[in-house]
Amino acid sequence: LRELEDAAFLTREYGAWDARYTFRYVYTQQVVYATILSRRRQELHAAIADAIAELYPDAAGEQAETLAYHYTHTEHGDRAIEHLMNAGAKARAAYLNDEAVECYRKALATLDGLPETAENVTQRVHVQEALGRIHHGAGNGDAAEGHLRAAIDLGQEAEVGANHLIRLCYWLGDVHWWKSEHARVVEVGEMAAALLGDERGTVEEALVNQTIAMGALFTGNKPVWRSRLERTAEFLRDLPYSEELRPSYVYIWGMRVAERDIAAASEWAAALLHVGTAHHDARATAQAHKGLGDMCWYLGDLAGALAKYETALAVFEEIGDTNHAGDCLIGLGALALAMGRLEDAKRYGGLGLAAAEQIDSAMFRAHSYLSVGELYVCLGDMSVGAHALSRSIELFAESGQRPSEPLVALGWGSLHEGDMNASAGHFHEAVSQSSRLMGSALSGLEQGYADNPDVFPLLCADLAASGSALPSGQWCLEAASPSSFPAPVERMDFIAIRPGGGLGAEWEWDDLHGDGAYAVENVLEIRAPNGRDLSKANVSAPRLLRPVEGDFAADAVSLPGRDDRLTLGGLLLWVDADNFLRVERGIRGHRDVSLQGRVDGADKLLGRGRLDADRIHLRVERRGGSVRALCSADGRAWHSIGETEFTSDPPARVGLHAIGVIERTIYRGAFREGDAIRFESFALRQ
Repeated sequence: LRELEDAAFLTREYGAWDARYTFRYVYTQQVVYATILSRRRQELHAAIADAIAELYPDAAGEQAETLAYHYTHTEHGDRAIEHLMNAGAKARAAYLNDEAVECYRKALATLDGLPETAENVTQRVHVQEALGRIHHGAGNGDAAEGHLRAAIDLGQEAEVGANHLIRLCYWLGDVHWWKSEHARVVEVGEMAAALLGDERGTVEEALVNQTIAMGALFTGNKPVWRSRLERTAEFLRDLPYSEELRPSYVYIWGMRVAERDIAAASEWAAALLHVGTAHHDARATAQAHKGLGDMCWYLGDLAGALAKYETALAVFEEIGDTNHAGDCLIGLGALALAMGRLEDAKRYGGLGLAAAEQIDSAMFRAHSYLSVGELYVCLGDMSVGAHALSRSIELFAESGQRPSEPLVALGWGSLHEGDMNASAGHFHEAVSQSSRLMGSALSGLEQGYADNPDVFPLLCADLAASGSALPSGQWCLEAASPSSFPAPVERMDFIAIRPGGGLGAEWEWDDLHGDGAYAVENVLEIRAPNGRDLSKANVSAPRLLRPVEGDFAADAVSLPGRDDRLTLGGLLLWVDADNFLRVERGIRGHRDVSLQGRVDGADKLLGRGRLDADRIHLRVERRGGSVRALCSADGRAWHSIGETEFTSDPPARVGLHAIGVIERTIYRGAFREGDAIRFESFALRQ
């Protein structure tokens, strides 16, 4: 060896296992290797492998690749399989997906040359499962499905046992979910349930519940979704953690979010972070960070959400998890847009779109194109925006989802471009499909017909008569007279209040995140950072409230905002987080006025309209168990916005608020500082 080293044929390196010699030139190695007879090569490979196994019995895992390489070149194929599997598992644990796939493919090729014994068939099951899970994490849904179905077929042949088959069904169901094949998720869940039998409180029951819940939610069976997840929540944290249990944590916190129980949802996300960290499951810790980011977003803390998302993304990218990295990038694009960080939104949107194109999921591609389309509507570039939104509509249809979001965004984009016919068509189709974005679609339609104000009421009547998704409510303003009340018990003309002065001892300032503000200087201005809202779990809108009892009428005169801020907000009647009403301007356009809120825990849009004025009088009246909202351009000619039954056993409060959630397809521009609404006066009559 020393002579060969001196002659520059070999080089010597010092590694973990003592001195190591390598050929200086690869061609020299190839020529020398080719001169050795095949039989002799096999003997040398076997001798080397046996020597490594004998000399380092406690380091077989670290030497797995080397042992697998040498045994593959011998007659001892069974030993090669063992070490190829170990090498593949080692690479997979380090998220070296390409190396892991290569090891498992070599294992399959080696198995092809071995007898079809029960043991070898079982090994095939393990190899196919590993390949399926690797391809799934990398976003290769079709390849993952093929390998997992092969594993299930082989597992049934080899009688590997019900518990192993249930795990295979779980992974196959997850693949179908990512591919938006929800009916097939249901089928796989039913197969797994039949295998489970009467077992309870086990990992396998959790996996069966998870698969059935995934399918049920996306096929419209929410009772089954909820009951399965509630059952899993009873025992999940008592089970020893395994990678398959990760999505159960995610779905349970998703259920708690749907219930607006963010504290419980955050506990489940923190629990996954704990077990993921303890078991070195990088995917679990990353998903927990993203989940905690979701909680921040739901509560209106956009900066906190951004930090959590970026932490999660770094881990997903490091481990090669294309599916979750793509999902995270799509979320970051939407989040950056909501914050007015338009350049960041472009960067994340482009990366998210590129990632989504690698994922076998029409649903995720639909959301990615939607995010990009909304951004470019906001930027005023409809050549890109229209293409992205049209593609999103196609992909939503392909995944079995209603495309109301891209239709509404495309409607506003067309309206900005002055194409009234196209805009009306998009809005009309959106309203006919779903009531979820009805307010935005109706506001767009009415704005489009602003030059012909008699048309819109007729259109609303036609929509109602056509059996569309239009719910009950008042969808255009109606002439009305305010109810008669005694003289005001409190009246504040803010121009008369000393700058920096207070509003009185009865008034309370509520600001959940502590970064809103109000000031009195000729007018009362309430400022709301981006993300502040009164919807779903997010009740972070900054507000000034005072107690109110019995029947009353509250009036406020609202002025346009400053040039760098939008005007979103108005009057607020507040009982608690499950019962409040908002009489507002600007939520869905500069001239939009609306009555919405939450009644008995359900968010509702109760009425809306268009008032062509900059200075707007807003009024909320309560008589008995009924509340009515009105508006006026001059304080003399009044219009009804809407009316609803609304009772309040606990004491109520009334006052003024600002909203910081900006519909970016409606309002073009960054508005990074959020919104500000200004009030000239407030009066309360009882």
